[in-house]
Amino acid sequence: MRLEAQVVIFELEGVLYAIDILQVQEIMRYMEVTPVAESDYCTEGIINLRGQVIPVVSLARRLGLPEKAPGQDTRIIVVEVCGKKSGLIVERVLEVGSYSEGELEQHTDLGVKAPFLKGVLKKEKIWLLLNLDQVA
Repeated sequence: MRLEAQVVIFELEGVLYAIDILQVQEIMRYMEVTPVAESDYCTEGIINLRGQVIPVVSLARRLGLPEKAPGQDTRIIVVEVCGKKSGLIVERVLEVGSYSEGELEQHTDLGVKAPFLKGVLKKEKIWLLLNLDQVA
């Protein structure tokens, strides 16, 4: 692991989440998503991003959180995981932050069983670091 890493911080249901900035391709305003029949429950649909069709996931739904209707601050974070792009719908993006290895607490050390989490970042507020391999 790098000595210091950067993450994109965003919010869902008042909780701050973080994802590794190296996996983020783009952050874009929410746009209409085309639904696809019989798609996975968490998949909102697809979007055309400059000629490339990518699936869009409701991150709230994926994490088992209540969903809100898209608002002015709603964003789609386009990520690349294992060579595949997908979009994650989030309530709002706050900032790019950084952390050192010493600030990362393994969620298993806290007695939390959550396959979507890589760990917990101890900052002024707690950031939940997501494991995109399990989410996207």
